[in-house]
Amino acid sequence: MKLPSQILSLLCTTILIAASSCSSKKAVPTLSTEDVKYSLKKSACFGKCPVYQLDIYEGGRAVLNGQRYIEPMGTSEKQLSEAAFADLEAAFASTDFHNFPDTVPSMIPDLPSVWVTYYDGVSTKTVYGKEGRPDEVVELEALMNSIAMSPGWKTTQPAKKPASRATDASGVIEHQLIMQPIDNMEISENWLKRYKQHKLTLVKRLSPDLNYYLLEYDTKTIAPAAMIELMQGDPAVKVVQFNKEVTMREPTTRGGK
Repeated sequence: MKLPSQILSLLCTTILIAASSCSSKKAVPTLSTEDVKYSLKKSACFGKCPVYQLDIYEGGRAVLNGQRYIEPMGTSEKQLSEAAFADLEAAFASTDFHNFPDTVPSMIPDLPSVWVTYYDGVSTKTVYGKEGRPDEVVELEALMNSIAMSPGWKTTQPAKKPASRATDASGVIEHQLIMQPIDNMEISENWLKRYKQHKLTLVKRLSPDLNYYLLEYDTKTIAPAAMIELMQGDPAVKVVQFNKEVTMREPTTRGGK
């Protein structure tokens, strides 16, 4: 028996709507154990602030990359207990994390920079700042910091000793920095005293017309990457990078000989 064309059309429409509804429900993302769900990164300061990054994956696997003033140094891992991971999930879920500001400005260069990151399976949100961040973010940082400082870490990759006054294969001179301060600022003794602990000194001004300076510091007091990150957080610094050796080419005669 053939169905009337109007009824057949109505059935097809109903089936298509139902199929569309089912497919939309399947589109809800799920986290896997390969996803970093929570992350805390802390930079150097003028004192002995711990420098590290803590990544916590879905399921509770934690990876700690200790860079300075923290034990253990290097890369370490451990599995959080179900209770500890549940407490962390509840703490983030109790906040409106995705509506916090991305960046909280700071005018205090000697404080460590802090990045708190949360991935909910749909989008990643990072809140960056020093002082003045929302209280909820500071509390989340404290909770993750307690995990980083807790015992039970198993080192998977020991830390490398920082090179002292070294030049790497690419010609980078790690103990020398080329720095451009903000407009209308010159390097002064008072500014250099901010980095007294790292023995920062002015070598020379690189050009009488351009506001670029060559600086040196002691790599025994701070790792090169941490020094760059520390100075990048200084509001008086516009640009900073490592100095680099320049290799002069040998002159060639006509004909390439």
